Amino acid sequence: MQKMNKLGLSQVVQTSLLILLSISALFVIWGYVKDLTTGLGNTLSPAVDCITQQSKIESACIDKDGKVQVKLNVIEELNIAEFRLNEEFFYCGGNLCASCSISDSAKTIYLEPEIQPLSQENLIASLNGCAPESILLNPCTS
Repeated sequence: MQKMNKLGLSQVVQTSLLILLSISALFVIWGYVKDLTTGLGNTLSPAVDCITQQSKIESACIDKDGKVQVKLNVIEELNIAEFRLNEEFFYCGGNLCASCSISDSAKTIYLEPEIQPLSQENLIASLNGCAPESILLNPCTS
């Protein structure tokens, strides 16, 4: 029987190729993870946390046109404001300002409920997704 010569790579070349392949795989994975985490710092931590938030709702009342006026004392950036009145929900902020309007100069939000609110109703309000507050609605004085 003939003796077969097996051709193969030496152990040094094999080890070098494995190391090179491992290093290039690490660079590819690192580049992918770096792209994923580029804007992650801003997304994970909110702009305002609920513990240190100082923005509050000063008052809320019903004007003569049946709109609900909510006056705010805004100190931090107002990202989102959520309101609930008579089973109706209102969202303001970002792309959600379809159900209410914000007046930047006076920091007043005007809600236009479909079901007309009666006086002595509770308006449930939340700023920046923090704990909701309950405000008793009365007719506006001015």
